[in-house]
Amino acid sequence: MTSRVSLPGVPSSGVDVCTVAVFAPMFPPAFLGGGPIRTLDALVRSAPPQFVIRVLTSDRDLNAKVRLPIPSNRWTTSDGVDVYFASVDQVVRLAQAFFRLRKHHPEILYYNSFFSAKLSVLPQFLGLLAFWGSARRLVAPRGEFGEGALRRRSLKKRIFMFAYRVAGLHRGVYWHASSEAEAFDIAAVWGETAQILVREDETGLPAAPLAVVEDAREHPGLRGIFLGRIVEHKGLLILLKGLAEIAAPVRLDVYGPLEDKSYAEQCRQAATRMPSNVVVTFKGPVRPEDVRSTIGAYDVLFMPTAGENFGHIVAESLSASCPVVCTPFTPWGSVLLGGGGVLVKDRSIDSWAKALKDYANLNREELGSRRISAGLAYSRWWASAKSPHVLEIFAAGESIASVNFHKSPERFER
Repeated sequence: MTSRVSLPGVPSSGVDVCTVAVFAPMFPPAFLGGGPIRTLDALVRSAPPQFVIRVLTSDRDLNAKVRLPIPSNRWTTSDGVDVYFASVDQVVRLAQAFFRLRKHHPEILYYNSFFSAKLSVLPQFLGLLAFWGSARRLVAPRGEFGEGALRRRSLKKRIFMFAYRVAGLHRGVYWHASSEAEAFDIAAVWGETAQILVREDETGLPAAPLAVVEDAREHPGLRGIFLGRIVEHKGLLILLKGLAEIAAPVRLDVYGPLEDKSYAEQCRQAATRMPSNVVVTFKGPVRPEDVRSTIGAYDVLFMPTAGENFGHIVAESLSASCPVVCTPFTPWGSVLLGGGGVLVKDRSIDSWAKALKDYANLNREELGSRRISAGLAYSRWWASAKSPHVLEIFAAGESIASVNFHKSPERFER
């Protein structure tokens, strides 16, 4: 059976210092890559003090042609974190970065992606040559083994997975899953012997949700927001086609980088074909520090995603007292239903049109009540008991009890 690391009751490792190397395709001030960047930032900053963490990342944001406004190709301190922003497209610079990181003798290698060629694939293969000594590996695939994610560029991904298995790299690696659903996805790819540590992602969000401000407008209609990368996986086109079928007044503001230009153009064309009662505006990317206040100005966040291993934006939306209309393919189902939200059973246009119609027909009092419910749901979630930090669990090593992961977690058909 697939073994899963048991979480409760793991003690701190005390005063022992543990050096951790984090490999990440992007790290702040990069932000266009969305939730995985914010999740990793929270993971690094929330680590117990016995962990000395150094991050190796790219000096460019997602699909950016210019460097980030930070020093490149040397160690620098970014908001208190030691980070090496490397010019990863230059072979010499990337090699230099690896050698400079190795000088710190990391004991744990944490990979914030599985398929990143230069900041996961290559350094893991270097491990076959003992480049990193006896350091232990913890890989966070961030939803990359979900069914929808594996379908994108599937041939390239399957070639790498085949090579990874043939090289024996799947042996001795631990996987960090953000939920039991993601653990199931990992086990489906790597088999019943996969060692999976399940620990919900960090968020770095405050304990209290934003207060709901009373809406003084007379007949404003529904104010909806979509916030995410403009790619098929996130489902904006489904949302737009669903909106085109309703008669109630709706304003939808779309935030996020145009990652897939072809798909983004389809979305823009769909937006131009809306009936007069629906107004769609593309607002562009929003900086992480502005996400909560931005979401807080809306009645509801729409999320027709094909699947999320965690769904950082859901936590941010609830923390802004904004309910979420979402597919069931995230770990947040019960929280959303208790927080004024809606789970749309699938990603069909008909299902979304019906859900959108029902939500758009709510009056201002009902919308306000749902916003209050979202804030209360967030407070309950934030106050729930949390396991020790993922690095603390992993570093505990042999003191962690292993249990059999002998049934699939609850899943919804996709």
